[in-house]
Amino acid sequence: MCSFGGWLALPVADYPATTITAGSFTVDVIGTALPSNLLVTKALVVPLVVFACLALTAPHLFRGFRFKAIDAAMAAFCLSPLLAYAAGKVPIASALAQAGYLAGVWGGTWMTGRLILRSQPGRRGLITAIAASGLVLVPAAILEGLHSPWFYSAAYGTHPFEFNGAARYFGFRPLAFFENGNQYGIWIAMAALAAVFRALRSRPQSWIDVAIAGLLVVCAIASQSVGAIILLVLGSGWLLASARIRRIAIIASGLLVAIGGTAYLSGKVPLRSWALSTPAGQTTAAVLRATGRESLGWRVQRDQTSLPMIYRAPLTGYGTWDWWRPLKSHPWGLPLLLAGQFGLLSLALVTIALLAGAIREMWQGSRSILPVVVILAATDAWLNSFVYFPAILAAAAMADPFWGLPHDTGHEGDGEETALAMIPQAGTVDGT
Repeated sequence: MCSFGGWLALPVADYPATTITAGSFTVDVIGTALPSNLLVTKALVVPLVVFACLALTAPHLFRGFRFKAIDAAMAAFCLSPLLAYAAGKVPIASALAQAGYLAGVWGGTWMTGRLILRSQPGRRGLITAIAASGLVLVPAAILEGLHSPWFYSAAYGTHPFEFNGAARYFGFRPLAFFENGNQYGIWIAMAALAAVFRALRSRPQSWIDVAIAGLLVVCAIASQSVGAIILLVLGSGWLLASARIRRIAIIASGLLVAIGGTAYLSGKVPLRSWALSTPAGQTTAAVLRATGRESLGWRVQRDQTSLPMIYRAPLTGYGTWDWWRPLKSHPWGLPLLLAGQFGLLSLALVTIALLAGAIREMWQGSRSILPVVVILAATDAWLNSFVYFPAILAAAAMADPFWGLPHDTGHEGDGEETALAMIPQAGTVDGT
């Protein structure tokens, strides 16, 4: 809960005055998932504080930890800035500072999950924390949704994205204490999904769980963050689908990602000509204009424009956060921001670390919501320059295989006895 409290309540960073441009848009802030000109951020402070507290108060967790291959992938990703130094692109001081930032933000969050969430009760606790974080956001959903974002400026001062995209179809999209409104959107959507999961799996059915799920779904829809709402719908559909439908969905999604991802990363997606010269493209463009969603095409265009630069330094990246300056604006998705800064190898390493456990559990038929959260958060990151940090905890929680748990509910009810029988008893490290 300390991690969630910090993510929800602390200021994002001490924003430089140059990033605060009233009524305008700035590209000088790329988000806190990667090291930039904002080196002291809550994305870094929160995992470092939590990790230090674990080291001081629970050293037995470290003694019971077993390093695995997937941990090596995360560790190698955190050290990836050293490749840019080895290639002569940045001085050693810069490379070490960036590696330290990645180790704190990603490695610290990962290790927290590996140490305290690798047991089945820990996984259930994470699901509860994700849902509970949505309840903390209800005041922002109501007060900022009716008025406009104001919590952050009242508590910490001006935010560079305070009003960017805040005005929606009806009312406003809240910001709370997040990096921008899109991050609020994915956070409230994942909280709603976790609450729906608890309501569906609780035995006996709890009216409190149902009421919380209903409230958070309403808050997620009211945020009017279309992408996050679509992910919430997809996640809910997964929960209701049969095992056969889920298996088909995994295969279809894998093929779609392989084919579509290859085409997207080729940089040869004729987006403009498709939108102007084909009936399907014209219809899509008209729908996006009518719904005020032109930003989607703009984001894709920014990504496509950045690919030639990325391919000129595919292994090491450019070693600087603003490598995209010649383009006048950066790619909007986190994966391409990462690839440009640290190289495609680094992107592959962190992708393996985050998705390997989730894909394994989904293929084995696990009914836990955690792999779904990881997959949906990764999808969201393709169009936003941040990451939903609880997804890193969830990925770390799945690094240790939970073989033979196809009915894991993450909550009281069906399958709990099987789950509890598979983990060590209280008094052991894994059962802590």
